[in-house]
Amino acid sequence: MSSSKFFARGGLALALLMTCSSCLSSSGVADADKLSISKVVLYQNGVGYFERKGQVSGSEFSIRVRPDQINDVLKSLTILERGGSRASSVSFPVERSSDRLARELPSQVRNARGMLQMLQVMRGTRVQIATKDRDYDGRVVGVEKDGKTARLTLLTSAREMVTLKTSDLRRLQILDAALAQGLSRSLDIARDQGRWKPVTVTLRFADDGPHNLLVSYIQEVPVWRSAYRAWVSNAEPVRLSGWAIVDNVSGEDWRDIQLSMAGGSPLSFRYELHRPHHVRRPSLNHRLPRAAQAPPQSRAGYKARRRRVADKAATSRRVSGRLKGRRGRKGFSAKRENTEDRIGGRWSKSQRHAAIARSAQTLVKGRQVGALYSYDSMSPVTVPDGKAALIPIVNRKMQGEDVFYFPQTSKAYRAVRLTADKAAKGSAGTLESGPITLYVNGTFAGEGFLPRLAAGQTAFVPYSLDNSLSVRMRRSQKDADVRLVKVHDGKVSVSYKRRRIHQIEVLSRRNKASIAYVKMRRSRGTQLAQVPKGCVSVGRDFFVRVEVGPNEKGSVTVIEQSPVNTVTSYASGLTLTAMRLHLRGIDADDATRGPVEAFLQAHSQLNRLRQSLHPLRRKRMLLERGGARLRANLKALPKGSVAARLRARLLKQLSQNNAMLARITKDMIEIDVKVRESNDKLRELLKQVELR
Repeated sequence: MSSSKFFARGGLALALLMTCSSCLSSSGVADADKLSISKVVLYQNGVGYFERKGQVSGSEFSIRVRPDQINDVLKSLTILERGGSRASSVSFPVERSSDRLARELPSQVRNARGMLQMLQVMRGTRVQIATKDRDYDGRVVGVEKDGKTARLTLLTSAREMVTLKTSDLRRLQILDAALAQGLSRSLDIARDQGRWKPVTVTLRFADDGPHNLLVSYIQEVPVWRSAYRAWVSNAEPVRLSGWAIVDNVSGEDWRDIQLSMAGGSPLSFRYELHRPHHVRRPSLNHRLPRAAQAPPQSRAGYKARRRRVADKAATSRRVSGRLKGRRGRKGFSAKRENTEDRIGGRWSKSQRHAAIARSAQTLVKGRQVGALYSYDSMSPVTVPDGKAALIPIVNRKMQGEDVFYFPQTSKAYRAVRLTADKAAKGSAGTLESGPITLYVNGTFAGEGFLPRLAAGQTAFVPYSLDNSLSVRMRRSQKDADVRLVKVHDGKVSVSYKRRRIHQIEVLSRRNKASIAYVKMRRSRGTQLAQVPKGCVSVGRDFFVRVEVGPNEKGSVTVIEQSPVNTVTSYASGLTLTAMRLHLRGIDADDATRGPVEAFLQAHSQLNRLRQSLHPLRRKRMLLERGGARLRANLKALPKGSVAARLRARLLKQLSQNNAMLARITKDMIEIDVKVRESNDKLRELLKQVELR
């Protein structure tokens, strides 16, 4: 019969009574509930800072912590006693792994399954047993099975052997504390109790108090998030309001606490402090002697690791035009006024802005804390356990405008440009990243994502696609500010600025003036030679402002430049330019002017020789093609007297062509010889120039 049937028939209740020396008595121990949470600081790296304040009495104080948070608490727990006393010790139960605990249990307890096996494990154990008729006190001798019936043999305290049916048992109490504790530990391991049972951390004080305590620690919590709304109107600052979403999953209510939300991510990590860490030691058993040796003869010696909304203003004008003709009708004005009275009337722009400003009054003040930015609540905050709260953190005007945004030349977005000014004292200055909902001229326009924005920074938030503007870019390159640095031993050192010129053209198909920003990336090692008006720079990226009229084209020129220092050859055009500019400058002295002028004259003569080769090369190419054509025609003529006259004429033309080709080739050879001589002369003249 299975053990479940034994429990069903007899209604056996197995009570395991243990006395653990590590358990705390209720007397003299203060509970953590007496210290309510007074302050919570939430960070964006997954941890929260908690403070508890209160007055307790007694020499001991207990805090219950979830097992998944015990390591963070042990890593950061701080106890401050304002009354002058001090904590003498902090204790907590040791957590050991299930495998290690299981290995420490006797194999009989570890492997026991069901009632019969447990009773067999309990052989020799002192127990108290209650049956239908009477109670017994004695030691378990063993269990026997006779078919489907199991019988328990018991040696009573009167030294009598009693046999009982297990189905008659009503209660069994284990009097052996070691076995009861081992059985309870085995059950804890089976249900993995350590994963959910709270861990009790006990603080002991030097006296009985009372103690005025401030206890602080960090633990893992959900990160707080921010969400924003922005109202954009023509020729007015942008009204921005923001909320922080806070989740309380700590296991207890936050009532009337001081709540702070810190921006940024301070460093934090996980580290195992609760579970003992065992170091595997090397085994040296192989060094043990294997056999005894006979004693030697005695001798003396010595030890050796984001679509555009319709223009509301235009829509309003169309509606006004339709209504203008109706106002003359009888009863229209009165009906309209009654309707407006019934729904509260029209909202003017000033009323709408005033309502927006009042709708989300901030409950926090901002301050800089090292590299972090903190939003601190100005009044107590309550967040029930298991709930989330929306807390207003931002409500202010910002510099901004509705613009067109080109992150690439092929895509055009409508976007809002936002600039975070330095906030007033006590208000939020840094804006954390989060989703943002845009309202343009009082109408929903789209959604975007606001990056983290510190004071003085500018961000573009795209909220819809709009192809009514297009952009075209033309690029070119030019060298400028060429300067002769040094000439020595025939080597010329030149410095100049290499300029990359970007011509940005924006074409508008709108009936209104527009402002566009085109995103560009600065090349490595370059700087902007001239910064266009309204240009916004973010690292290597910069956003060029282009103003476009209705159905017009606007253009802006951006010039990047980078300094270049190089060594050029005598025949380089850069060398010639640098030397000419040097002669025009005030740094040219008489000692270098003569050799430089002689070099420039020889260089000019070399250029004339090279230029004279160009027409000769073209003539030679044409003559070679004509000779090839004549030879092909001669080859195609038939043999005989019929084509004799034509063959004679073609042969004459080929002879003239070859004569002209020979003369041109001769002239080219003569010029090539002169070019080589000029090159040698230039090298010699350059060696005579010395400039340092």
